[in-house]
Amino acid sequence: MDVVHMKYKFLCFLISIVVLSGCSDNDTIANVDGRGISKVEFENYLEQKNIKLDSDADRKEALANFVERKALAKAAEKSGSLNTGIIEAELEEIKNEILINRYMDKYLDSVVGSQAIENFYRSNEKLFKSKQAHVAHIIVRTNKSMSEVENQAAKQHARNIHAQLSQGGGFEKLVKSHSEDRYSAERDGDLGWVEEGGIHPEFSKAAFSLKPGFFSDVVETPYGFHIIKLIDPVREHVASFESVKGDIRYQLRMAAKQKELARLMENIDYEIK
Repeated sequence: MDVVHMKYKFLCFLISIVVLSGCSDNDTIANVDGRGISKVEFENYLEQKNIKLDSDADRKEALANFVERKALAKAAEKSGSLNTGIIEAELEEIKNEILINRYMDKYLDSVVGSQAIENFYRSNEKLFKSKQAHVAHIIVRTNKSMSEVENQAAKQHARNIHAQLSQGGGFEKLVKSHSEDRYSAERDGDLGWVEEGGIHPEFSKAAFSLKPGFFSDVVETPYGFHIIKLIDPVREHVASFESVKGDIRYQLRMAAKQKELARLMENIDYEIK
């Protein structure tokens, strides 16, 4: 069939399409290989694609495109060159995924709204409280590739620095001359406010046991050997609602999802043979 003939047949097809305004939802508005296509099927397609139509001409063009794709798909199916069983399995899995996800999204939106998130925050303020310490440090760095001899040498170097501090050497002066964290060394070793539990346990334990102005013994972490100084008194910090509401929403949705999935499974019969 030549191109001109094909275009002629397609034009005839366009002319023959029923104007949708005069159809009921169950009316057949097109046929593909003997299968009728209803108005409601086409309307669902338009909604799924978010296609807005302003005129009968637009609707006819959209319907023509819709039916043409249906026809091409049917032709591909009837060609016999495809494993339609695998395709059906893929389509079934996609359908399952859409059904589960759409249902859960709708359900979770209904049970985990902005008010539920705020109520959780107000009722569980202790979860969002933490202690913070304003600290500085001197560090002699280590790494996994160092030998035991090198590691012990680094530890001894840190002890020597600690001895100088104990003898009245200025912390800020020793930071600049010995600390291997050059970024903090430029600020007298200041690491800012650190959260209890948000840093290495040994570092945290030492930092939060100090009094302002005092420094720790040598503390070992995977990063090296530290001498920690507490600059300001430990303070209590409460995370703002705005900073945690995303995390609360996620946690509430996850909990509600697991509960609803269990409920759904209890209300459907299934077995594995």
